[in-house]
Amino acid sequence: GAFHTSDENYDAPKCHPNTRLAILKEIMDWLNDSDEPRHVMWMRGAAGAGKSAIARTIAQMCAERGRLSSSFFFLRMASDVRRSNEKYLVATLAYQMVENIPEMRQDISMALLSNRFIFDLGLDAQISKLIVTPLAQLSDSSSIPILPKIIIIDGLDECRHKDAQNAIVNAFVAALARMNHNLPHKLLIASRPEQNIQTAFGDRDLAPLLRQLPLDNSWNPDDDIRTFLVDNLGKIRDMHPLRNIIPLDWPAPCDIDKLVEKSSGQFIYAATVSKYIK
Repeated sequence: GAFHTSDENYDAPKCHPNTRLAILKEIMDWLNDSDEPRHVMWMRGAAGAGKSAIARTIAQMCAERGRLSSSFFFLRMASDVRRSNEKYLVATLAYQMVENIPEMRQDISMALLSNRFIFDLGLDAQISKLIVTPLAQLSDSSSIPILPKIIIIDGLDECRHKDAQNAIVNAFVAALARMNHNLPHKLLIASRPEQNIQTAFGDRDLAPLLRQLPLDNSWNPDDDIRTFLVDNLGKIRDMHPLRNIIPLDWPAPCDIDKLVEKSSGQFIYAATVSKYIK
């Protein structure tokens, strides 16, 4: 259920067509830049800003291009309690890496065989032994330049233990800092800007490795929300049983403007309105 292809009822959808294009481009440009030393990107935003939809869209785009290493989507309200439990994070990521990067199978298998209690270790040891070290070994063994792949962790604030949220950030950063900056993998973490997470990302040692991506008004979310509302409400009009008597100009542009204003940059408001009208 933690994969990007999960069909959990509460999972956020992918980005609506022709929306969030600038943000998606920003993330893909960062991923494609092999010379970028900042291997960690923190995408932060308030509830309803569209973080999970963006993360899921990036996961799909990268999967289609063979660039997705692994992903984990935390979700506190999921029917599967493992979705909010950090204990399943590394096992889920490692499993996907073996599936998506067959060359890593031997190194990850050896790490598991050498310590059958490896999942009883702390997050830092698990991440180092099962994620970062096998990635570094893969990089060292390849003489052909490898396009960077991506690991996506969405909804970090949905992890049930705040201490674990910090530990996940600290463990990845510590492991990446020990490795060569040419490691052909990048890490995207998405979350709300909770105080403890801000503190973890504010660590001075992380600064050279971190790129921050705030989902603020600089991305013109109103334009994307307007596109979303026009498309969705138009589909509702065209499929309604009484569509023959609904004016073709419904909803009126002024009504769309009011809904965009009330959304205050939050896609969740626009999505909720569309579902209610439907």
